[in-house]
Amino acid sequence: KKWRLARAKTIQEKEKSVESKRDTAKKEWADSQVRWDYTEKDKRRGQAKLAEAALSYMRNGPRVTGIAGLKGFQGAALHPMEFREQVKRAFGVHLTKKELGAMVHDIDLDKSGTIDGAEFLCHFFKLGRETESEITESARFQRRREGILKEIEDQKEDE
Repeated sequence: KKWRLARAKTIQEKEKSVESKRDTAKKEWADSQVRWDYTEKDKRRGQAKLAEAALSYMRNGPRVTGIAGLKGFQGAALHPMEFREQVKRAFGVHLTKKELGAMVHDIDLDKSGTIDGAEFLCHFFKLGRETESEITESARFQRRREGILKEIEDQKEDE
């Protein structure tokens, strides 16, 4: 009976060791998929990609994201690679390693190294609203500009 317990303990220790090595390898691989040495340009590109997706979602609703929609962002916190995959599946947005690092740094408010759904959705809809207002303001400016140019032309014709 003692030898069975000893054998079971040995097997259990080996399984823990294998699992630990597997977890370490998985973590090392996941860490290699995120670059934290991003530039401001990487950050802007990542934000632009997410902003475009947010604007599209705000204008077209769930048709943009397919069946799963935003459900993948609800619940447990997402590690950077899971976040990257979820963004790709939901919106078709492909983030580079540096863009991913920038987005995680931007979105992860509690600095836990993971992104929970509330953090992402707040950031996502904020980007969408900002982009929408920029487009509206740009269109308003363009109309004013065209109106002023037309007035100038009309004044020149009258002279």
